[in-house]
Amino acid sequence: MKNLVVCLDVSESMGCGTPQKLKLAVDVIVKAVKPLEGVTPVGLVIFDSEPEVLLEPRVVNLSEVRELLEKLKPRGVSRLAAGLEKSISLTLKGGEVLVVSDGRANLTLDRSVSFEGKLEIEQELVKIARGAAEQHVKIHTVAVGEDAFVNTLKMLSEESNGLFSLAETFQGLNVNSKRLHTITTIENLTVYPAPAELPQAQPTWTRESQLIHVAVASDKLYEKYRENPVAFLRNPRNGREARVAILTVEDPILNAYRKRMVKVVQSVREEKAILLDRSYRDFLLLESRETVELRLCRVEK
Repeated sequence: MKNLVVCLDVSESMGCGTPQKLKLAVDVIVKAVKPLEGVTPVGLVIFDSEPEVLLEPRVVNLSEVRELLEKLKPRGVSRLAAGLEKSISLTLKGGEVLVVSDGRANLTLDRSVSFEGKLEIEQELVKIARGAAEQHVKIHTVAVGEDAFVNTLKMLSEESNGLFSLAETFQGLNVNSKRLHTITTIENLTVYPAPAELPQAQPTWTRESQLIHVAVASDKLYEKYRENPVAFLRNPRNGREARVAILTVEDPILNAYRKRMVKVVQSVREEKAILLDRSYRDFLLLESRETVELRLCRVEK
């Protein structure tokens, strides 16, 4: 490659998770940059609602990049399109971009769309990726976090002939990723809205990035997820997919919900239903009472 520009999401949602998404992102970038150290020009763009160039593309030492990364703190909302455009503008013809993000953008370029999961945000990003492909710029993407919108990030890579990976499977840009193995797949889960008791159920423009987004499922599925915390929701009607964290329907925070929604809770316990927040319902383009597929996976050692 002629050069690599790293496009790093530092919005508030990257401060969530255990381990923190931003820490996972730093580990990914170190793996990507290490083989290029002292040889290939590397640039670094960070973004929240605005992009910021921390490093113009040049030959660097890994320690210099690591020092810049370790000073970063999550902030603001995510306008991924702005960060991506700025990163592409810094690449040479034949250069490459590495996007490291949870894919949960809040804003379009003109800020007219302002909720996670809205299709217009993804459509704009795909248009940018197609433009990059016309300039012979590849976009590689690494999805960070248990609630990443993987469909969006995959599309960016597919449109530009780049690579896609999860943070847990990423080994480097010139190294095969670790494999994912499916543990179990549950089909035909009827979707109901997330309980009002969960803050994720009632997102606001400023608050939706301050949480890990979860699906409420049976206690059995929750226990399997705790052993291997990699899960995907898929809409079988359109193939759209997102990662999801699992919360048990037996969690104490849902005591009132279990008393109030007895039939729905029973369906969740029998693995016939699942409770999803608005961001997932919007992102997966789910209609009322439509069904989804839940897939639990493990990463090869």
